[in-house]
Amino acid sequence: MKRTYFDTGKEFSDTTDKKNKLEEAIKTIEWYPVPPPKLPLSQGMGLNALVRRWGKDTDKIGFGVISTNGHCYSLLAFRNNYSEGDVRRVTIYSVDTGCESINVAADEETLEDLKTA
Repeated sequence: MKRTYFDTGKEFSDTTDKKNKLEEAIKTIEWYPVPPPKLPLSQGMGLNALVRRWGKDTDKIGFGVISTNGHCYSLLAFRNNYSEGDVRRVTIYSVDTGCESINVAADEETLEDLKTA
């Protein structure tokens, strides 16, 4: 698995401390199948918008909380699956600030990664 941090989300990952907080928050995400059961309004609306824009064969969505920069934010995530190419699964992580969702990181998994998982 390869994790990439996006420049758009550098305010959440530009130091070792912030990156560690993001890593810990990712570990606590609660995952749901698609379509999900009822979700909290803010997280549900944010995930719907992200999946509409970036989703392709999305099979799981999730959310958690990240505390950084003196604030608590929702950490949204969704997982896309691909049937062709080297990368077969991509998970996108986005911080919902209340005003916008900022893509902060992505995990890329190859077919070999999925076989060993």
